[in-house]
Amino acid sequence: MNGTTNFMLTKMVRENLGFDEALKIAQELGYAETKDPGDDVDGRDACRKIAILSSLVCGHQIYPQNIPTRGIRDITVADVAAAERLNCVIKLIAWMKRGDDGSVAAGVEPCLVPKANQLAGVDDVFNAVLVKGDMLGDVVFYGKGAGKLPTASAVVADVVDALKNGSKVHDSLFWQPAEPVEGMLTDPAPAAYYVRAAGVAPAVVEAIYGRGRVVDEHFDGCSYLVEQADAKAMAEAARKVETVGGSVKLVLKKLPEEA
Repeated sequence: MNGTTNFMLTKMVRENLGFDEALKIAQELGYAETKDPGDDVDGRDACRKIAILSSLVCGHQIYPQNIPTRGIRDITVADVAAAERLNCVIKLIAWMKRGDDGSVAAGVEPCLVPKANQLAGVDDVFNAVLVKGDMLGDVVFYGKGAGKLPTASAVVADVVDALKNGSKVHDSLFWQPAEPVEGMLTDPAPAAYYVRAAGVAPAVVEAIYGRGRVVDEHFDGCSYLVEQADAKAMAEAARKVETVGGSVKLVLKKLPEEA
């Protein structure tokens, strides 16, 4: 849900550019702020957007400070190439899940997106919002999300709504005030994960993370695809890597083949 990072990741894929090179082009084109692009590349813009959408879904306010958020600064050309070997692309995904018991989990993070997934084909400055309904199935809303004209269009539309409806415009938000919750809205469900580790041999990474496979070997470490683990197990594995003198440089959750 951030056109700037999507543009940058597309450039990294298509032109084999590094993060800094892709960011410079985005800034030159006016897609990223020149002084501080952090709202985009560090995920804060996407975090605010998913907080608003989550509030609409839940009927009560969801706060950005309760949503775990990571950006794309740590993505390298090697990660992009590894994703391609896994028949995936890397996208900054803002997601929200609501459980049958009313529980809420949300996050913003770069993810491995299989090319069979609808979100994998959203490139350049375009954004997409995928909504999964019980009866309707998947619905995708798609359009440009970066640049002066798309931004101006959204702002002017909000101003017109406010002028037409006055204070009643707040009634269209459809959610009730609520206090921030304690802690983060993490998802306990297991998933597949891509891990890039440094300072440790592939055999050691395999022994620590368990079932999976080496995706790429580097002079100082490797990339490894973990078949299935939850967040707690991934955190414990990262601590074990540090114990043997290595470090985990990047962790990407892999989305399902179907969105």
